[in-house]
Amino acid sequence: MENRFEREYETPEDEAKRFSIFQTKLRDYENRTKHDTAVFGPGLYSDLTKEEFKALFNTKNNRGTMPEDCLQSGKNSSLSAAEIKAVIEANGDDTIDWRTKGAVTPVKNQGQYGTCWAFGATGTMEGMGVVTGKLRLESISEQELIDCSGCGGYVGCCLTWYVQKTKGIANTEEAYPYKGRSGSCRKDSVATAKMKVANRVCDANGASNNQDNILADLIKYGPGACLIDASCIEGYHSGIISNCPKRAGDIDHATLFVGAGTEGGVPYWIVKNSWGASFGDNGYYRMKRNTNPPQAGVPGGIFAISV
Repeated sequence: MENRFEREYETPEDEAKRFSIFQTKLRDYENRTKHDTAVFGPGLYSDLTKEEFKALFNTKNNRGTMPEDCLQSGKNSSLSAAEIKAVIEANGDDTIDWRTKGAVTPVKNQGQYGTCWAFGATGTMEGMGVVTGKLRLESISEQELIDCSGCGGYVGCCLTWYVQKTKGIANTEEAYPYKGRSGSCRKDSVATAKMKVANRVCDANGASNNQDNILADLIKYGPGACLIDASCIEGYHSGIISNCPKRAGDIDHATLFVGAGTEGGVPYWIVKNSWGASFGDNGYYRMKRNTNPPQAGVPGGIFAISV
């Protein structure tokens, strides 16, 4: 564990404590694998207690938080039932993978900061222009959102901030690189990306947590934010997560819908995480669609619409 994940412990006592936690986690991974269609095993956070792991994803921002986010409104889908059916049928089936279409940047790493919300927002922005066929893929700055937006914890707030405060324009990753910690806002002094967001789409799951409307959004708009309970993907290695049902909205981590499909009769999502490429399946995980309660508590999806 220490060598593989570059762990260094301050004292022999701390190392012994962490090894004991790690051994407990191994038994938990074995049990989860037995009762799921996914495989779980040692990972980056395998020497942390459940409480320590959860604390990593505390997304409170010292600049304040939004009192509500778009998925909490409980609004119906932005698409009618007929439109949802038409979008999926026009696609041919439920198979989509925006990675193969050049709309997804390489997997990023938030480090030990509660900044997943920023990565969820930039992921929606990055694919947006490519989906329209107008622009090439550009990596967007998470640090701009951390330093400037005041949207700590809320993906939908970030997209609204772009529209209302920056005329829909974001800074590039290269010009405003990631640090993790909040700092002084300098968005006006660095280069901007070419894409421009005009609006956001925030769709809650349908009746009985059916997610066909989210699938249609993914096909139509491109990658979108996928909010989850991070405990469901801790230790994930491969396969389709199908036995981690949570109440819709019981979430503490933002990831990114990038694709969908069906394997062995099991409909699934392909989701990009922000824990580096060593996590899961080269930085991604798969999760079953249309379960009730939803897997990992997914309440719906948040997408960006390009100008």
